[in-house]
Amino acid sequence: MSHLSRAERQCLVVYGRRRVGKTTLVTSALDELEDTSVYYLCDERGATHNARRFAA
Repeated sequence: MSHLSRAERQCLVVYGRRRVGKTTLVTSALDELEDTSVYYLCDERGATHNARRFAA
């Protein structure tokens, strides 16, 4: 959690096998922050597709 509470803006990528609790872990950690956060769930269509969707 200390990594998430730093003053400077950061990007944190979480990846791994399906159905092991990644989404639960991330949403739980973000709920504890007092600062604004963004959560984006990528799909398997590739980095370009996900970057365009995130930027929209």
